[in-house]
Amino acid sequence: MHIEHSQNAHGGRFQAAADGQELGHLDYVRLSDTLVDANHTWVSEAARGRGVADALLQALAAFAAEQQLSIRPSCSYVAKKLPRSHPELLEQRP
Repeated sequence: MHIEHSQNAHGGRFQAAADGQELGHLDYVRLSDTLVDANHTWVSEAARGRGVADALLQALAAFAAEQQLSIRPSCSYVAKKLPRSHPELLEQRP
């Protein structure tokens, strides 16, 4: 499995693939210079249970840490897993 990251001015996508087949993706929207909203994670039915979603989340976390970004987890998967794996990246709300 390999993960590619594509982005534009509005956000981006981490996409996992193997043998030419998409296994899953995680989308985010850039809300400001310091905040992204992880708003959607999808894993193909055939790839579920193989750690694809976690690999996508770890790629997002590494990107956010490198870019000094906080993450708003509006995706239910990210909202469940990010506080456990990378609580320091969570958006700090007043």
